[in-house]
Amino acid sequence: MPVFDPQQPSIAVALVFDSGGNILIGWNAKWRCFTLPMTKIDKELPAETPSEAAVRAAAEVLQVPCRVVAGKEQQFFRGLQKSDRDAEIKDYQYHVVQVEPHPEFSGHVSSALYASADKLRSGEYQPVSGSVGEILNHCIGWG
Repeated sequence: MPVFDPQQPSIAVALVFDSGGNILIGWNAKWRCFTLPMTKIDKELPAETPSEAAVRAAAEVLQVPCRVVAGKEQQFFRGLQKSDRDAEIKDYQYHVVQVEPHPEFSGHVSSALYASADKLRSGEYQPVSGSVGEILNHCIGWG
């Protein structure tokens, strides 16, 4: 089981499913590709929890209030990833949290883009961040 290291970058990932089992993706202008809603966890006091950061990431993409899906445990894993920003290999720590739009606002989500997990993993959709396939591979069967 991977061990958390506070010195390594920690990323919160929001896994958001639609009613057909497809996964929410969003355009990341800085990375110039599609990716899962994710963000660096704010470590400044008061420190943000992985769940709080994942909810924030989903809300940024969906533009509505969101919440953690009740009864779902978050997943944690570590993965080496080449940073597109500085081309360095980094040991990222991923906290994957299942998130949903708050039910009172789910009817207001209009421009969300959901994609097939299998096609995301296979690389059929482009451009997609390299981290997406790795994250989805770790979450297979999580439902």
